[in-house]
Amino acid sequence: MPVNSQDQHYVKPTDYPNIIFDFGGVILNIDVRLTIDAFKELSPSYRNDSTPRIIESRLLHNFEMGRIEEEAFKTGLREILKIKPDTVSDSQLYDAWNALILDIPVARLELLKKISENHRIFLLSNTNVIHMRKVSEVVQQTTGKPEIDDLFENAYYSHLIHMRKPDTDIYEYVIQQNDLDPVETLFLDDNPVNLKGAEKTGLATWEVKPGDEICKIFNS
Repeated sequence: MPVNSQDQHYVKPTDYPNIIFDFGGVILNIDVRLTIDAFKELSPSYRNDSTPRIIESRLLHNFEMGRIEEEAFKTGLREILKIKPDTVSDSQLYDAWNALILDIPVARLELLKKISENHRIFLLSNTNVIHMRKVSEVVQQTTGKPEIDDLFENAYYSHLIHMRKPDTDIYEYVIQQNDLDPVETLFLDDNPVNLKGAEKTGLATWEVKPGDEICKIFNS
């Protein structure tokens, strides 16, 4: 359910004039376990504590904010996984990193088109250049186009704007760039931490939990 709304008549997602969507886990199907399993296949030393060391690492945060180049991230990832180029190729490493990226149901794209007829909609995603290359392939296969940005008034990717959720500056940037009233703006994300960051800027939020389908959320 939505939280942090200062106006109680906003009780459904479609009640909000402005809607900001997360990408992975909301529009794009992802499964992080697939990347974890792929890393286990590549790295004999991979343990359960390796996952947070990657996800919560300064290395990934900097990569998602466009602060380091792809080569530096690749080198750092190999160090965490303790794998060398002579045992695991770059192609194998990238395939493992991208394994979490699945598909985009056409029904969700149709939903976005429908919502955009009466709402201002935006995309806000933490991502990186390697994942975006794979995402472009998925989008191309689904829509015949390399990106879905034209479905939104504006699309924001962390590695391009050098900010990252859940830091408040990224939400404030989107709000200011589009002259949005936070009270009239709903942010949907599958990560509760990102929702908490958004709430600090006054945005209303909606958690998309595992198994939730945005088509049902908006059509209920």
